[in-house]
Amino acid sequence: MLSGLIVCAECGGRFTISSGNDKNGRYYRCSTNKNRGKQVCGNSRHLNLHRAEQQTLEFLFDRFLNPSLAERSIELYQQRHGNGNPHLAALTNAQQKCQIEMQNLVETIRQAGPMPEFLAAIKSTQDEIDRIEAQIKEEPDDGMEMPTLADAIEEIEYLRSSLQNPDQDVEHKRNILAHLIHRIKIPPRGHGELEYYDPQQHLPMVIAKKDNGLVNNISPGRSGMSGDPEGSRTPVS
Repeated sequence: MLSGLIVCAECGGRFTISSGNDKNGRYYRCSTNKNRGKQVCGNSRHLNLHRAEQQTLEFLFDRFLNPSLAERSIELYQQRHGNGNPHLAALTNAQQKCQIEMQNLVETIRQAGPMPEFLAAIKSTQDEIDRIEAQIKEEPDDGMEMPTLADAIEEIEYLRSSLQNPDQDVEHKRNILAHLIHRIKIPPRGHGELEYYDPQQHLPMVIAKKDNGLVNNISPGRSGMSGDPEGSRTPVS
């Protein structure tokens, strides 16, 4: 799923899938190091395939559910394209905040179970979304279609749910990720960097790093990835 997106920070070559005979199964590694040896590229790092894909999707999902990202993206989009109908822009802003809140509630229920207070909050949020959407329909069209984070979140959720079937619809999954991720750079040691696209501008942003994880410190657009140097095949964790 990440083929073509992971690159070697040392030589710029692509990380491709290799298979091992041990319990860790398939993994990503630098194709230059594999095919031409350490004299050409010394990056012998291996990334467990399943762990790398799972942690990448978890990071993107958590990142896009961050309400501050929604607010910042809306502000940038409006600065870039003009406010058009100010009242419509305000309604759209409120709509997207409600959508992010709804996604957060659904994720909480998925993890904690259907607690009554969360179910009530979902109903209240959905009522507010319906009310806002009714007002939006009454507003004159200003010719500006506001992109939404909801599409990106839906795509990531689809990818997360399909991790148990890694060989199913692989090309479709790669196409989705190609619209979300610019590239992932993996050095011989230490954390890597994940550059993702702002869903509302399709410009690379840099995120940050998560201790002991694929992903890690937040400054717009970059994230960290950890793996194992010197040819070790221990899963990323």
